[in-house]
Amino acid sequence: MMMFPLNVFGDLLLGRELGKKVRNSIEEILQSNENIIIDFTGINGTSQSFADELFGTLIEEMGLDKFKKKIKTKNANPEVQSIIKHVLINRLEKLNSYCQM
Repeated sequence: MMMFPLNVFGDLLLGRELGKKVRNSIEEILQSNENIIIDFTGINGTSQSFADELFGTLIEEMGLDKFKKKIKTKNANPEVQSIIKHVLINRLEKLNSYCQM
């Protein structure tokens, strides 16, 4: 597993633009068939838009099973964990509703 430290992007992770930049870097690592640990050490907060662009897009592109197998998080504070969880639940509910149409 490869460690991916987010603190190189600052201590507050805000906005879709930064989320896309981080996601692109992570996707490059995933293309080499590496599993990845996204390390939140030193991160004080994140916006829902950042988390959705990073995690929501990844789970939509990869699917739940592959996402759970390939991506782990580490050292996220409770607020950040809550935001990530909220984003993932929303994306999965949207995907599920599309499948039921």
